[in-house]
Amino acid sequence: MTAAAQETGPCRVLVLGNSHIAAVKNAHGQSAAPWPGLAVEFAGGQLETLAALEVQEGRLIPRTEAAGRNLQALNQRAEWALADYDAFVVVGCRVGINLAQVPYRKARFLGLPSGTGQGVEPPLAPVSRAMFELSVREGVAQSVGGALALRLVAGLQPEERQGPAARVMVAEQPRPSFDCRRQPGKFSGLLQAHRVGDGLVLSDVFEGAALRALPGVTFLPQPEQTRHGGMFTLPRYSVGSVRLTAGESIAHPEDDFIHANAEYGALVLDQIAEALGPVT
Repeated sequence: MTAAAQETGPCRVLVLGNSHIAAVKNAHGQSAAPWPGLAVEFAGGQLETLAALEVQEGRLIPRTEAAGRNLQALNQRAEWALADYDAFVVVGCRVGINLAQVPYRKARFLGLPSGTGQGVEPPLAPVSRAMFELSVREGVAQSVGGALALRLVAGLQPEERQGPAARVMVAEQPRPSFDCRRQPGKFSGLLQAHRVGDGLVLSDVFEGAALRALPGVTFLPQPEQTRHGGMFTLPRYSVGSVRLTAGESIAHPEDDFIHANAEYGALVLDQIAEALGPVT
């Protein structure tokens, strides 16, 4: 938490994100006693909307009319003054385990339980773990969430604020519920990596890459207690997830396996509070 926040009360946090922000927003709204150290606001939008957000003269604004309309519909506002917040948290926005799947489709490295991929047809390219991780790092930095976080860091220059610059964080996009095995075709890559035992190693690679990919950004990995086998989320943290809407809570269909619920969102809020430190 910044010194200014400690002196004036709860840390002012703006949580931004695509549909995955709904889990955090729902958790905050359902709590009878929301996190006392945090004064949280939410800015949700479609991926293309968040990709169009930029910092101009100390304000976070959309650069397209379509993005502005989407932000206004979901948040009743379309721009935010950076100086109004002590921390910014980007949730989801494709910063997730699927980024480790991209190089995994074509390459293997020593240390994977399944081996180097030379016994399959066509053989997979042998690469170093460092080179594999570099590919994942590039994916994180180029993702919608990673790029938005870096724009925020660039726009939060200390000389433009009274006191220290605000913190910028990225909360990992939830991994698919392990119930996704009901749709093996759609999630075949992750399920295959899980079956051959590569899930935990790929998880380590992804988290290491995410920590290094975004200078000046704090990475919040998926809470440990919500995980299954490295690549997935325990189903209990997915059942009952809701859509990102402006008002009425609308549940996802039962075959939605990629969104998390309010129980998961509460754990993300716990992570944010812990990362910002205790109120004094």
